[in-house]
Amino acid sequence: MLLLRIIVSGICLVALAHSYREEPYHTLKVPFSSAKGGQISKEVFIEFYSHTVLTEQDVALRMTVLSSEEVSMSVDKCGKRLFETSEDIKNATYLFTREWIDTILTGIYEICTVKNEYQIDITIDCKGPCNGTIIFSISNQQPENIQDKKSNPAEGSIPFATSGDSVPVNVSSDIGLVIEAAFMNPSVRVEIEVEYSTPYTMVIGKCGLTMLRLEGNGELKKHNFGWDETKLLRLVKATQCPGDNSDTIDYVMSSEKAGSGTLKFSMMRHQSKMDRHPANMFDTMELARGVPKHHPSDEKTPTQSSNVVRTFFVLLLVLIGY
Repeated sequence: MLLLRIIVSGICLVALAHSYREEPYHTLKVPFSSAKGGQISKEVFIEFYSHTVLTEQDVALRMTVLSSEEVSMSVDKCGKRLFETSEDIKNATYLFTREWIDTILTGIYEICTVKNEYQIDITIDCKGPCNGTIIFSISNQQPENIQDKKSNPAEGSIPFATSGDSVPVNVSSDIGLVIEAAFMNPSVRVEIEVEYSTPYTMVIGKCGLTMLRLEGNGELKKHNFGWDETKLLRLVKATQCPGDNSDTIDYVMSSEKAGSGTLKFSMMRHQSKMDRHPANMFDTMELARGVPKHHPSDEKTPTQSSNVVRTFFVLLLVLIGY
């Protein structure tokens, strides 16, 4: 009976070792302030958060912005824009999943140096005097609580109608499989086809964040997404917030004059490979898992769970010997 209790306790310890446990030092607070307004730039290193999200189960990087006044924000990495706020914010929270971290680190050796591979550059724009804090932490995610968001399917045309005066109209669709195909295979492209009756602006993003912007002149427009744009589409899919933890894509259409039309996404196979796609340099596509390709290491660092398992089995063998 004693041996059975020890075995059950050991199994519980192993299970607990796989779940993330928050510690006070896991929270990073980045203050910002401006007495006269204008832009404020901050460099933030997210190496710890990247490794944690990539190695732990069901966690995400949480970014919270608290400001005394409404501000706009943009985030860049190694000279590339990741996202910007679609409208001014005062209190906002965003969640970036493992897939999000995967995306910003995949192909990182092409655009970043070793020094700034885990650095993100945040710009806060205040219209007047402001102060606030940007808080980074780890958020536990529960897969069973994923919201069933109403969206359009990946295939088929999505109808749009705008009333003019730049009043935005928002719809969403689930094109995750199309994005994944292009992200993993350099011979596949995501293609968008927009047919609209008036000039328009279409924003692609989610949770009040803009990742891509497309302008049209009222004629049929087709566009194939390149590598950088495909990465941004995947970032949209992997971005969450308290009001939306789905993996859909949001499209916001606006126009000066009233108009209507359709939007269609499709997956196209090409003879030529996508420029700058990481798979062009390797036999297989590899996602980033916390160690960039220019940091090879043959050493395997023991994890918390592996240490617990090892200790448990040593204890079990000793007891059996008795």
